[in-house]
Amino acid sequence: MAVREIGTDKYQLDVSRGVGNRTRMVFYGSKAEAEKAYTYLKRQCDQEDGRQKKSYNNIGDLVNAHLEYEKLHKAHKTWEEKDRILRGPIMSMFRKMHFDFVYTSTIEAYKRKRVNDIGKKHRAINLELIYFSGFWKWAYQNGYCQTMPIKMSKLPYKRKPPKVLTKSECMAIFHNAGPHRQAMFLCLYHAGLRANEVMTLKRYNVDFTGCSITVIGKGDKTRTVPMTQTLSEAMKRHFSLMDDLISNPKTKVPWDETLAFPSLRTGKQLTDIRRPLWNAIEKAGILKKVTPHILRHSFATHMLEADADLRTIQELLGHEDIATTQVYTHVAINKKRTAVDLLE
Repeated sequence: MAVREIGTDKYQLDVSRGVGNRTRMVFYGSKAEAEKAYTYLKRQCDQEDGRQKKSYNNIGDLVNAHLEYEKLHKAHKTWEEKDRILRGPIMSMFRKMHFDFVYTSTIEAYKRKRVNDIGKKHRAINLELIYFSGFWKWAYQNGYCQTMPIKMSKLPYKRKPPKVLTKSECMAIFHNAGPHRQAMFLCLYHAGLRANEVMTLKRYNVDFTGCSITVIGKGDKTRTVPMTQTLSEAMKRHFSLMDDLISNPKTKVPWDETLAFPSLRTGKQLTDIRRPLWNAIEKAGILKKVTPHILRHSFATHMLEADADLRTIQELLGHEDIATTQVYTHVAINKKRTAVDLLE
C-alpha cells in the first residue's frame, strides 16, 4: 500500500522508484493529510528522478550536516544542548519524516508525545521546538525542502522571576574578592555580561578611551556596553597586575595574552567561574545560593528599580526578544509593592 496506517494518526508513505529503489517516510496527521502528502512526495520523487537532483532526504539524513554547521556558529554549550535535543527527542519522532510533510497536526502530535514522556516540563518541550524550527530553517535555506518552517505554538509556561541579590550583597562579594576576580565579577554586575562572555572576553575589546566593552554574545552578535567608573578602574588594575605576571621571567605559564581573564593557573581560557565566586560569597557570609548569572539578573533588576528604560536594558543584556527582558519587571514591581504596603 502507498499509504499505510502504522499507528494512531501515524502513516507510512511508500513511493516505488523502480526495482530495488523506493522512498519511505513516516507521516503524522489525518488520513486525508497523509494521502495529500503522498501525492506531493511522489511528484517530488518523479521530478528528482527526471532531473537527477540530490536525493529526497529524510530529516534524519540531514542532522549531522546541520549540527556540523551549528558547531561553527554557536557557543559550545549551546551546540551541546542542540546536539542532545536534535539527536534525542527530535530524531525519535522525525527521523524518517521530511520537512515538507511536517504540518501543524504533526507538531501537535509531537507535543502530546513529549508531554506523555516527560510530564509538564513545558519549557523543555518549547526549547525542543525552537531548535527543530532552526533546523528546518537551515534545511530550507540550503535547498533540502521547499517549505519554510511553520509557526509552532508553544506550550503554556510561566517563567519564574529570577533570583537577585541586594546591592549591599553584591558589594560584599566584590570586597571579598581579589583584584582579578573583582574585575571579573563587576563585568557580570556592572556590565550585565553572561559568564561565557566574561570567560571569552578579549583585552582589545575593552576600550578605556571610550569607557566601553565590546561583547561577542550569543550567535556571535556584537553589542557595546558602557563601563561604569568603578568597573573601568577595576579593569585597569586587573590588566596592570596581569602585565606584571606575564612579563615576570619566573612565570612559566604559557599565557594567552589576548584574553581579558585567562586562568591564573593555566594561562588559557577559563571554563568555569563559579568556584571563585563561591569563595567570595563564603567570605562575605552570604548564605544564599548564588551563580554568576544571578549577578547579571541583579544588574537588570537594579536598573529597572532605578527606572531605567526597558528597551535600553534589553540592548545592554543582548536579548533578541524584549519579552525575555520583561521577566525582570516582575521582580522590580514586587519590591515596589512591598514598599507601598508599608503605608498600610
